[in-house]
Amino acid sequence: MPDAPDAPTRARLLWDEGDRAEALALLKGHLRDEPGDTRARLALAELYRELIAPDQAGRWGIASPGWTTEAERDRLARMIAHSGIADHEIPGFLALPAEADLHAEVAGLMPAIEMHRADFADPGRMTKRERKAARYASTPSSFAYEVADVASDLAWWVIGIVFALGALLVWVAALCGQPVTALARWTGTATLATAALVCLARAYTMRTGELVRRTREPDTAPVDVDVLPWISGAILLGLVVAALISEGLRSGGPLPF
Repeated sequence: MPDAPDAPTRARLLWDEGDRAEALALLKGHLRDEPGDTRARLALAELYRELIAPDQAGRWGIASPGWTTEAERDRLARMIAHSGIADHEIPGFLALPAEADLHAEVAGLMPAIEMHRADFADPGRMTKRERKAARYASTPSSFAYEVADVASDLAWWVIGIVFALGALLVWVAALCGQPVTALARWTGTATLATAALVCLARAYTMRTGELVRRTREPDTAPVDVDVLPWISGAILLGLVVAALISEGLRSGGPLPF
């Protein structure tokens, strides 16, 4: 009976079949169990190089002398500095064997790591992209994010409450013998406008949440967050709302709110 393929071979087969996340996870799991497997380490670094992820290519290839490029080493140093990893935590972050001394290639990164640490400590020395990443990292604590997050989580409740309040006003107006046509029309308009805002809130929290996750967990693979359906829905609802408002204003109907 032929031997089962080793981890690098199985990962390459998965990769060629289009299952990239599974291939990366397989090699990472294998290296957690066998951190001294240089062939698997280089296979993982090669996959990240194919993904044009120089920080991750540098992370997994740095233990092999001469394999990484200058750009990959710089991105690795930047990632270590940005992640707040202490010097004694670097071997664990790189998944090096516990008994191994700090590799010469890794030790050579220390000046670059210290330089980037100084950059991140001083906002005035950060690049535009780094300042943008820092803003995203603080977004979850912002009032706007909290409001959008709550609105998207309670979407149906928010829409239902707006509709129920409008229906209640229509019912009260009808009991009082007042005309309710315009009020009913504007109730529907308010409900659709609320739905459009909820769609935008959902897209905002999904996108921002992934950006924050990537900032906090730079060693994980990016997740494709598809916000287009939510944005498309918001645009479509917005157009309907705009048409209803325009028609209401054109007809000279009252604006009950």
